[in-house]
Amino acid sequence: MRRPFGLLCLPALLVTLLMAQQAAAVTQPPTSAVERAIGPSTFATLGRPVGVAATATALLVTQARLPVGKVYVVVRQKIFKNSANGSNGKVFKKIPALSSGNNGITFDTVGTFGFNMIITDRRGPVWTVTASGVATQIADVLDQIEGPAVAPSTFGAFGGQLLVASEFSGKVFAIDPVTFAISTVGSWESAEGVDIVPPTVCEFGASGGAYFVAMEDENRIVMFPALDFTGLEGQALAPGEITTSIGVSDGLSDFTTFSGPIGTPDLEGSDFFPCPAG
Repeated sequence: MRRPFGLLCLPALLVTLLMAQQAAAVTQPPTSAVERAIGPSTFATLGRPVGVAATATALLVTQARLPVGKVYVVVRQKIFKNSANGSNGKVFKKIPALSSGNNGITFDTVGTFGFNMIITDRRGPVWTVTASGVATQIADVLDQIEGPAVAPSTFGAFGGQLLVASEFSGKVFAIDPVTFAISTVGSWESAEGVDIVPPTVCEFGASGGAYFVAMEDENRIVMFPALDFTGLEGQALAPGEITTSIGVSDGLSDFTTFSGPIGTPDLEGSDFFPCPAG
């Protein structure tokens, strides 16, 4: 796992960076959008990818090994802040009550949760963490949860709420930022997390990809072009870990199919490439 600039929402231990120029060399993309096939295609191959996040200049992929990049990562009870070259990794915050793995992390870029960091415990608890490192538990979904993302204000009845997915119950839940009441947004089998389609969808350099999905057991990263998301801006995607299909919802109705199966289990983290500033 979401996921704004400088952040990974993943349970993995280590991170590798795929730079735009390197990615272009790996995939040898077509020279024009017209030549690109609509739908998923392979962006890169690498050993056991378990999650994806993007910055303005690089795609960050967590694996079981390889050097760390500039990113916040939650590992067991600790949140680490790492520098761009992989050195000087430091513990930003430790939350002793967190579970021993598969915890989620994201930033609130909407503002409804105070623009704070948000941590999800796979067992159900949800925490906010301020820039000064003050951690507060705000809710407990009482279900397995992963892949948090704060919905935009336009997301139907759940605008501004925190969305989390449960692969075991096959549901996406919403947490109100004021009352912390928990609602069900909809259902999607083996939902691994939630990704919000950005208002403007941009592609990663010359790769032809705008949305990237880690397929752990296939040792590859799958990408979708920007054209696939025309008309879906502000909606929520729910990738299925076991089904490897992806659902989409506008917050007013249940999840429907955005993409059928894209491979063999397990599908892990996913993220959109952010549009360059300016």
